[in-house]
Amino acid sequence: DYVSIDELFNDLTQQSGEPAVLLKGLRHREGLSQTEFARKINISQTNLSAMENGRRPIGKEIAKRIAEVFLIDYRLFL
Repeated sequence: DYVSIDELFNDLTQQSGEPAVLLKGLRHREGLSQTEFARKINISQTNLSAMENGRRPIGKEIAKRIAEVFLIDYRLFL
């Protein structure tokens, strides 16, 4: 059976939001810990965790730093 990506991750995106799920997925794909990735984008691990769990918005400046690391459009995180 075919399951769309939206159906597969529906619970996560409703709970945390699409930018949060994207951020966490990209970080995992690259094999980076929260601490490692937080250092790369110059924020605390606590703030990164809050963004990945939808408790804090990502914001334009941080989105640009994230996008630079993953070579994607920063607007995906807004």
